[in-house]
Amino acid sequence: MLTNVLGDYLDSISERNFDFPFMALLRAQGFYDIHFTHGQVEFGKDFIAKQSLNGNIFQYSFQLKAGNINQATWRNDIQGQMLEAVISRLSHPCFDHTVPHQNVLVITGRLIGNASLGMEDLNRTIVDKYRSRRIQLWDREKLIDMLVSAGLEEFYSTTSSGHMGYGDFHILYGKSLKGYISEKDIENHSKNWLDDLVISKNRVLGAILESEIITQNCRRNGFFYESIHSQLSALRVILFEINNVQDPSDDIFLNKILSSAVINLARDCFEYTTHVQKSWEESGHDLVKIIPGTGKIFTYLVNCARILEIAGLAFFLVQSPDEKQVLCKFISNFILSEQGCSHIPSDRYAVSIVFPVLALKKCERNEVALEFLHRLTIWLCDRYEQGNGIAGIGKSPLEEISILLGAPFSFIATMKRNDNYLATVLSDLAAFFEDDIFYSKVINDIRAVKIFPTYWQISDNNDLFIIEGRSIISYPNIEYLDHLKRFNDYDFAQHIIHEERTYGLSQKVSPVSIMTLMLLLRDRYFPTLWNLLIE
Repeated sequence: MLTNVLGDYLDSISERNFDFPFMALLRAQGFYDIHFTHGQVEFGKDFIAKQSLNGNIFQYSFQLKAGNINQATWRNDIQGQMLEAVISRLSHPCFDHTVPHQNVLVITGRLIGNASLGMEDLNRTIVDKYRSRRIQLWDREKLIDMLVSAGLEEFYSTTSSGHMGYGDFHILYGKSLKGYISEKDIENHSKNWLDDLVISKNRVLGAILESEIITQNCRRNGFFYESIHSQLSALRVILFEINNVQDPSDDIFLNKILSSAVINLARDCFEYTTHVQKSWEESGHDLVKIIPGTGKIFTYLVNCARILEIAGLAFFLVQSPDEKQVLCKFISNFILSEQGCSHIPSDRYAVSIVFPVLALKKCERNEVALEFLHRLTIWLCDRYEQGNGIAGIGKSPLEEISILLGAPFSFIATMKRNDNYLATVLSDLAAFFEDDIFYSKVINDIRAVKIFPTYWQISDNNDLFIIEGRSIISYPNIEYLDHLKRFNDYDFAQHIIHEERTYGLSQKVSPVSIMTLMLLLRDRYFPTLWNLLIE
């Protein structure tokens, strides 16, 4: 079954989309000093890496191509690149010309027609004329064998959770094909990859493979939000590895993998946001018109939160100032035009507002941000004054709907809950703007309707990466000061006094990389990293 899944994945992947998992595959196969060299000056080498075989070091170079290769494609597009990789002395500074060089053609398909004869002819020329080693071919079948043995199969046979994970992955895969997968399903399965018994190189490759496969299927079915969460699950594993790495050379490689993952995530978040923006503007700024399906009274609110969440993440991931400006303008316009943005449907979507609010502050659109927080506070307080509040983080969609809309109906059994996570997010964001009058209004409004702000405090250890960590501290009812001096004094509330000021991981990766865990796990938002994020 695994071979069929991987075969389908390789058959449908594009050339550059395979770069990310290929880096992890090389590491799992024992290669080191791995560098991505694709570009205008690659000289026939998309990747270079070294491997020690029987005590001898070999310098490898790899050229990646997607799909089947026929004779015409071989002759016109590939043959010259492969020969250039063999004879050219120009390459990356880490390419070692003093050791034997092995050139490899990697294709996600097969050589078809007379392409294999063309490659054999080139190999004879390379051996006879240039006295170099024959080009190796890693085709579809070889890649599947390598991906199974060094990635998924190795994990599934190593741990007890792996045996369960094998079945869970196929269930998740089936859901992604049929189009009824949820981000909760993805997070719940992906935590299997954090098992202590899994070898690092297999963990990274397996997590990336599963993530890429599920991401691809979600995109096919139009589940772009879930596809982004699949990428976030792989990002969690990479961050986990960086947090625990001991070997400096592994640290360097893992940061390269992280960089590739972040670049891919930034691209997809930006594309998702600009696609939504275009459709939204064509609809006359009416999101309801472009939401598919029924039950829009609730799905409208969910879509507002999700769009804001991804747009805010995209803002902090993209590097282009022009793209940041486009995203900031959209976030501002979307918040001002769509009332649903300030109607957060449950605590699960409380963290959805963090990135967009911080983006507005970064863009110096404080008036929009404060108006947004004001509307959110009114909405939340009204839910508690007029109804049963909003559902907690772990509730199902049915429970979220029942609690949000069920108060007027006697046949819907719901119970009012006074503890609320969104109240804490709102209060901390209000404090971040250091406007004492505004901050005091938010705090007083929340107190007036007897909401108990809740918080889960994450320690600087591996509990960063899981929901139910042993060292996580729960604050059931946070007391806030009546007035605020400076946010950075971290003295305005009980939880913030004891919050980690920084994390060991902060010394190795960017604040936004750490804060991606917020969107995957939903129960944390790292307020002491906010200033680092917007500086």
